[in-house]
Amino acid sequence: MQTSRKNLEKPAVKAGLKLPVTASDWLVLALFLLLGGLLLAKIIFSFNIMWQIFNYPFQVDESEGMIVSEVGMMAKGVDIFAPPSREIFISAPYTPLYYWLNLPFLEIMPGSFKPGRLISFIATLGSALIIFRLVLLYGKTRTKPSFSGAIIAAASWGSLGLVAFWGGAVKPDITAVFFNLLAIWFAAKWDLGQRAFRFLGTDGWLYLSALMAAMSVQTKQTAFAAAAAVLCFALIKRPLSALKFLGLYLLLGFAPMWLMNLLSNGGFWWHIVTVHELPWSFSNYWKFASAFTLNYQIYLVVALFFATLYLVEILPRLLKRRNPFPTLAQNPATLLLGYAATTLLVTFSAGTYGGNHNHLLEFAAAMSIGVGLSLSRLREWWQSDTKQIYRWIYPLALLLLAVQALAMFVAEGRIKPADFPVLGSIAPTRASLTFLHDRFSDPEWLGLQYRVPQPDQINGYSRVVQFITNDTGALIYSDDVSLVMPTGKRIFTTDTFTQTHATFYGRWDESQLVQMVRERKFSIIVLRESIQKRVSEGGQLQDIYLSPALASAILENYDQTCPDRATIYEPKDKDKSKRCG
Repeated sequence: MQTSRKNLEKPAVKAGLKLPVTASDWLVLALFLLLGGLLLAKIIFSFNIMWQIFNYPFQVDESEGMIVSEVGMMAKGVDIFAPPSREIFISAPYTPLYYWLNLPFLEIMPGSFKPGRLISFIATLGSALIIFRLVLLYGKTRTKPSFSGAIIAAASWGSLGLVAFWGGAVKPDITAVFFNLLAIWFAAKWDLGQRAFRFLGTDGWLYLSALMAAMSVQTKQTAFAAAAAVLCFALIKRPLSALKFLGLYLLLGFAPMWLMNLLSNGGFWWHIVTVHELPWSFSNYWKFASAFTLNYQIYLVVALFFATLYLVEILPRLLKRRNPFPTLAQNPATLLLGYAATTLLVTFSAGTYGGNHNHLLEFAAAMSIGVGLSLSRLREWWQSDTKQIYRWIYPLALLLLAVQALAMFVAEGRIKPADFPVLGSIAPTRASLTFLHDRFSDPEWLGLQYRVPQPDQINGYSRVVQFITNDTGALIYSDDVSLVMPTGKRIFTTDTFTQTHATFYGRWDESQLVQMVRERKFSIIVLRESIQKRVSEGGQLQDIYLSPALASAILENYDQTCPDRATIYEPKDKDKSKRCG
């Protein structure tokens, strides 16, 4: 896997379209077209999900309502990173860049989820493009770029259910992934000796990589995978350049945070660090990691083939040298596999209390790159070693990836035996589909990402919003902020999940809120679930969105009036003529 830098100096040769000659080449073309067709169909389904989410008027994840409401406060001059106050709970758990990207649009379209969803969608497309470019760039260090490998890499990214959901939601994760991929791409250009701008010298692309890595950590504070990978690679390649990268990264990424913390009197630190100091459990992590592995197992196996090949080729060279760094630095795959390793480390944050599968997104991007790199190497074998039996691993990999694409359809429940009136009645077909469903089945939590909002869900929430709007009371409390924003009424919390665990750990004082409930200051309280129903089914008084004290105060002073998509509570002494229903 030794890099041939001479390949970079050769002029590109434009090859015309060549039709397959042998039967084996026709087979490979057929498998490639089959895989491409399945991935294209999967991407179309993903776009449909994104479109449905884009037009959905309420939050699809609690972070959406939190971010949009907090950006709305910023537009009104509120410092969302100020120290916590008993008057209102503002979560603001992310570094500010994603907020700032939304701000100009939400000043024009207050309370709208569409700007943030569009930003995430653009970042998703941008990430696919960078994945494509990275695989092509690696090909330039060998014989020639593999367009087929690059296309499959980008398409595999677009086929993932994780991307279909988070790529259309108001959430900073996928934007941070985009900036990190740019950082890796720019570092790869630096590794190949390319120059960005003459005035920046030989390290120009490395400086731009530091800028992108800084923008990523300014988008989400845990998005450090690219910075760590680039820094480690630069240290073994050119230590002085690595120090420049580190200095610029700290200056652009963390100096603004230090300044914001200073100006907010420590509030910024509370929002992005203190409130996130939560317990970690392996069982919580494994719930997400094992489901990811089960769903995308063939993608992972194909990607791991490239890593295995890298180790097989480079380890003998490393053992022959006292200093392994030059050997590692001469191989451009070291940077890409180093990035994969750091993204794997980032996945462990999914094990934190409240963690979700969005923490697996960047590893999914690295996995997609690995798929493309594996196919690029396998295609080399197919074209060069025409008499070797191992060249057949390439068509086998294409076939396995086609099975992966089909399995994702089946696991989501999109393909059933009943969809095929003739074939579906045949036992082998039913058995095959059942096998794929069981082998690649989605756990319930992962299945959420494939469910487009149903009309009755939209209508139900719309009725709740209309009732809140028509109510003459000035004060409303809800654990779903997206139901309060359209009414224009005051928001008392932007994130009840964080509020509840911050209360539990003594990081926020809810006494004033509880007292307001006891004094029946809120004309309406809207909750996702009925407290009475949960208790009657053997559950606890509180849930992850409601503390015990707050739940008790609601039951003592409010009646449940209208169960709908959300549960409405109204004061016990409220005029019955003004109540819901």
